[in-house]
Amino acid sequence: VAEKVYSVQRSATWVLPKPDRPYTARERWLFAHVPFAKKIYRTRLWLRSESNIAVIENGSDKTREFKALALNLLESTVADEELRARLTPDHPLGCKRLVFSPDFIATLTRPNVEVVSSPARALRARSL
Repeated sequence: VAEKVYSVQRSATWVLPKPDRPYTARERWLFAHVPFAKKIYRTRLWLRSESNIAVIENGSDKTREFKALALNLLESTVADEELRARLTPDHPLGCKRLVFSPDFIATLTRPNVEVVSSPARALRARSL
């Protein structure tokens, strides 16, 4: 909807694809009719996520796997080499919070989006 969007980043962040999918008819039925089904499902997702994040250690197999996923996402989504360089983190994966999104990187390649990579000096009522 916006004519122009500025994405201000102090530093690039590691972005991994988020494996979203529609719920099946069976899952929707279970969630609607079985007490605690949603809570059990959400707990399972959280445990799976935590088991992956907990083993991230610079240089580990899991770190290399996630880094390859993130770099592949950048390579396959961002054709502009200069933009891809600005979106490539210079810190180890796991050093800062990871972002999981199916479309964040693609959004940054839209013609009405500008990625601003310089640090903000001031925040005002109508400007940064």
